[in-house]
Amino acid sequence: MPTPYQFFGTVASLLVLLAAFISNYYFGFSWLAGYLIAINLVAFAMCGYDKGIAHTNATRVPELIFYAVALIGGAAGLLVGMVKFRHKTKKASFQFGLMIILILQLAAARFL
Repeated sequence: MPTPYQFFGTVASLLVLLAAFISNYYFGFSWLAGYLIAINLVAFAMCGYDKGIAHTNATRVPELIFYAVALIGGAAGLLVGMVKFRHKTKKASFQFGLMIILILQLAAARFL
């Protein structure tokens, strides 16, 4: 039986690859644009999923997976998901970490 980290990491990776392929093949986006759209959609969906199962006995998405998705380009989608679903809005340490990641990504994008 896979750990929650392995399961959600694998699912997120496969969804990003599938969405990036679809956006490239069917919509003609570049691979980078397709990847960024895909990773942010997956981050947004992860917030909705995790919020939806928060009061059940189902396995929740580990915070480390949220941080990993944010680090590899999904910080904006995660932030939008947090606001839309009001998920992890009371956890200041998570919000702080996400804001640092988002600021670093925006700074890197500015220099590129």
